[in-house]
Amino acid sequence: MPKITLIGAGSIVFTRNLCSDILLAPALQDSTISLMDIDPDRLALAKNLIQAMIDQRGLKKGSR
Repeated sequence: MPKITLIGAGSIVFTRNLCSDILLAPALQDSTISLMDIDPDRLALAKNLIQAMIDQRGLKKGSR
């Protein structure tokens, strides 16, 4: 299972677009995606956005 780390994930548009592409690729849907940013509020927003994508697509529940 691949592990993908996004540094600067508080950049919401970039993170949303990249994670959307990752989640659409069958070979990467089982990946662990780690989000990192120096702004905890923007990081939380990015995490919630990506978790919503995972939930909407019926993929495995994220835990990070």
